[in-house]
Formats: sequence, C-alpha cells, structure tokens
Amino acid sequence: DADIVCNNMIKNLSDQLSARDKLAINKIMSALSKSESNTFGICEDCEEEIGEKRLKALPDCSLCISCAEIKELKIKTGAVDIDDD
Repeated sequence: DADIVCNNMIKNLSDQLSARDKLAINKIMSALSKSESNTFGICEDCEEEIGEKRLKALPDCSLCISCAEIKELKIKTGAVDIDDD
C-alpha cells in the first residue's frame, strides 16, 4: 500500500512539474512572438510600456507592475480567476 501511495505521489509531482514546464514554455514562446511583432515590453492590459527593470527580472511578463498588482489583488479577493488574462 505504501508503494502505491508513493508511486501516486511521484506521478502527481511529475504531472505538476510537466504542467509548470509547459506554462514556462508557452510564456517564452509568447515573448518571442511579441518580439517578432514589436509588441514585446507592452502591457497586455493598459498597453503602456513595461519597465526595463521588470523586463530584465521577468522577461516573459505580459503586464506592467501596476496591472500585475491589480490582477493579483483581484485574484486574492476572488474577483477574477487565476487563468483570466
């Protein structure tokens, strides 16, 4: 029984890492696509430029710091789903 539980935990962890990896790849592909279309560094919500420091720290970010903070607050208060963009 313990082996089955352990194997299930390992499979679940592997599935989660795989999902995280897929998300990271999608974010990178999106950033590359934006670079090609000259929209890299533009906030998807307010269409203002994303700060250079933020882009250096998080090159795959799609929101400026202000819009990211608003979205985080909405998520914390349940006003928006995590997957809403």
